[in-house]
Amino acid sequence: MYTEDLLATTDHKTILEWTRMNQGIPIMKPKNANGIKEIAIDFSNGSANDDAIAITWEEWLRLFDKRKLVFMYGGHSTDESRPYYHLESKQALVSSVVKH
Repeated sequence: MYTEDLLATTDHKTILEWTRMNQGIPIMKPKNANGIKEIAIDFSNGSANDDAIAITWEEWLRLFDKRKLVFMYGGHSTDESRPYYHLESKQALVSSVVKH
């Protein structure tokens, strides 16, 4: 959950700058229920031990583009402990706009 309006981008430079400014690192999470390893950003300095592994920005951005994602960001989580972001598929965003 977030506390402010979100911005959206697919621009690598913007994603890198925002993440570095908020002291995040690119990670890969274990396979989800659909058998897909998810990319994410860790703001806990590695203390969130959920079997995620650090990956390079090159790998993270390659998967971001390959999966046709949009980086939604801004504000903080409702408990203010970390910056808020969300990865969404371009297709899902287009579908939600068309329905409204």
